[in-house]
Amino acid sequence: MTFKDLETALDWIERQVKFKPKTDLSRMKKALSETGLSFDDVRKVHVAGTNGKGSVCQMIATTARRTGLSVGTFTSPYLVRFNERIRVDLEEIEDRRLCELIGHMYDFNDRFHAKHGETLAFFELVTLMALIYFKERNVDLIIMEVGLGGLLDATN
Repeated sequence: MTFKDLETALDWIERQVKFKPKTDLSRMKKALSETGLSFDDVRKVHVAGTNGKGSVCQMIATTARRTGLSVGTFTSPYLVRFNERIRVDLEEIEDRRLCELIGHMYDFNDRFHAKHGETLAFFELVTLMALIYFKERNVDLIIMEVGLGGLLDATN
């Protein structure tokens, strides 16, 4: 799907199912496998807890950048703009690329449904978008904030 503008793309993705029952990570594992992405060669920091996750992610990213690493950061929710969720080297994803990735997820979700009989939830789709973007940008370090799922969160 090619969205004509970011507003329309955001409208679509934000209307996706927010929560699905979580008994394991099989749906997300299938989805990640189908992207063909591998992050075995990338260092990762997974930030969990009740309060302060976003601030901790920002502090780690800032410190890592000062050492010369390229850093992908995925946080949720955003404060002002959806783009804040996905950053590389402390810069928000550009509107144009975000719109393209949402269009890609639209098509991906259709194929996933046809193959598995179910669609992915909003947070699963946004997590995949972040991972695709981080791979494109060839980051050295990925910092991901755990969502509401805890142990069964899509970021795991």
